[in-house]
Amino acid sequence: MNTQNFLVSKVNELSRPLINRFYQAHYKRSKAKSHDVVYQISSDVRVGVVRYVPINEVWLLRGLVIAPDYRNLGLASKLVIKSREQHLPCYLFCDRTLVDFYKRCGFELCQAEGLPSGLLQRFCGYKARQPKLVAMACFS
Repeated sequence: MNTQNFLVSKVNELSRPLINRFYQAHYKRSKAKSHDVVYQISSDVRVGVVRYVPINEVWLLRGLVIAPDYRNLGLASKLVIKSREQHLPCYLFCDRTLVDFYKRCGFELCQAEGLPSGLLQRFCGYKARQPKLVAMACFS
């Protein structure tokens, strides 16, 4: 499949219900909220989305989802790399198995103690339920 035809674009507020339907179909635990900045990757159809949540002076990347038929084509990394340029500094929390993927997207591991206060509290709460969770950051 030619992935050059897939474009990354910011989603407008009117499309939020469609984004939430996409999440409902592919990742039920996520939902775009009114303060989130959402990006999609699409050609003729939407095949992936990601959200950036503003927390104080930083951004938290959340809800990266690619439709199953379009996975392992490089679309997730294209979506993250193109969209994060507008949202720096950017942090994310992920399972250890995803560290290499996010490193290829420009993120680096960071210690929990180095997280901004608004993120540290969230991270500690998530980590209590998901012990393999790590924090990563991107500054450029």
